[in-house]
Amino acid sequence: MSNITAKPIKPQEVDVSKVRYSPVKSLPSGAKIIYLNHGEGIAPLFVQTPEFTVPFDNGATYFADNDGSGKYAIKVSMDNLESNPAMKEFHDMLTRMDDKIMNDGIANSLAWFKKKNPNADVIKELYTPMVKVSRDSETGEPNGKWADSFGFKIVKREGKVQCDCYDSDKNVLTVDGDDAVDLEGMFKKGTKVKMILKCNGLWIASGKFGCTWRAEQIRINAPVGFSGYAFSDSDDEDEGVALTRTISEKPKEPDNYVQSEEEEQPEEVDEPEEVEESEEEEEEEEQPQIQEGSSYEIKADMVIKALGFDPEDLPNLFDSSELQ
Repeated sequence: MSNITAKPIKPQEVDVSKVRYSPVKSLPSGAKIIYLNHGEGIAPLFVQTPEFTVPFDNGATYFADNDGSGKYAIKVSMDNLESNPAMKEFHDMLTRMDDKIMNDGIANSLAWFKKKNPNADVIKELYTPMVKVSRDSETGEPNGKWADSFGFKIVKREGKVQCDCYDSDKNVLTVDGDDAVDLEGMFKKGTKVKMILKCNGLWIASGKFGCTWRAEQIRINAPVGFSGYAFSDSDDEDEGVALTRTISEKPKEPDNYVQSEEEEQPEEVDEPEEVEESEEEEEEEEQPQIQEGSSYEIKADMVIKALGFDPEDLPNLFDSSELQ
């Protein structure tokens, strides 16, 4: 079941000047998250994507948190930017958001990283961009060998996939229970997908930070039954999104709320204490420090790779219940 609480908008309608952040939230794992809103108060960002192509046979990887929960990490190609205006608009939106988040990382470096006045180059090295560029394995420089790519996830919680999945004919795919399709196996080379995405916010861990997206609805080529549909059917991508399936429950404010100075903080049960921006409290919590001009970034990557992980997969290693 998807969790769409606002009307999805198109990429060109995303105004990065409206991006707001919640206070930093510390997790039991040691990581931190920052919820992102598109406007004041609780305003989750939902975006309808163009149709993407899965570039490789292993387009999806499942990361299990426990027996019934985890997430499918999926990578898609943003090809044909010159001939596909809708794809170009989505790519441009991600680029604008990447630039915005890096700049805000400098402005909020004390609250986010416990570091005063890092320069732009340091923040750029620590940031994991949403737009993935093909790079030379030896030099690390862009080589243009592959089209830019983008990653998102489908969350599974307590045995239930938290995303409405459809085939190309708008039929609902059975993704739970004994009759469930092999969701991970569906994302093969050449598979076409189109999503309603929710921006999940920022993650901070192991000296890195980035922004994640999760699919609330996805359209894939696999025929099964149909129920409910939220995509605009316009071929020219100019019509509004006809949202027909949302949840009626009000979201919990403390989890995804940017508090104004006039508002009083609501009481929260069993939530980690918010990270204040005072230097005294910041010194009490150990956090990897950003050393300007040092080899910290290289060492962090070496440790992560030595453990058998790709640095870009850091957000996928968190419990899916922590990054909602």
